[in-house]
Amino acid sequence: MVWLGICYQGITRSVIIENGTIDSDRYIADILPVALKDDTQMLANEFTFQQDGAKPHTAKDTQLWCKKHFFDFWSKDRWPPNSPHLNPLDYCVRNELCHHMNWNHAVDKQTLINEIKQCVKKIPVKVVRRSVAS
Repeated sequence: MVWLGICYQGITRSVIIENGTIDSDRYIADILPVALKDDTQMLANEFTFQQDGAKPHTAKDTQLWCKKHFFDFWSKDRWPPNSPHLNPLDYCVRNELCHHMNWNHAVDKQTLINEIKQCVKKIPVKVVRRSVAS
């Protein structure tokens, strides 16, 4: 699984979960600290952290962690379900990432992971900004 966060200033570093699935405990331990650190570095405390309706995002422990650690957080009750306009990561950034991927180069798990990490860095900030602003 690949996790990315986006904001008007760009894209966070990618978190690659190579084995297993993501439950709320793993999401809190492995992903949310990256989101908090990278978003704070890019935006100080001038951002609202929001997520989609995935189960690890909506779990009670996750919601409590986010309320405690993020300066401003939209809880699961504020997030409109299945809204492509409010989830540019699923639609715009994923398409842009796939566009930059050299699929012939990704012949095994490790080269796929390396390709993803490199291609995330190739996504132009102007594309992210256009998506976030729309």
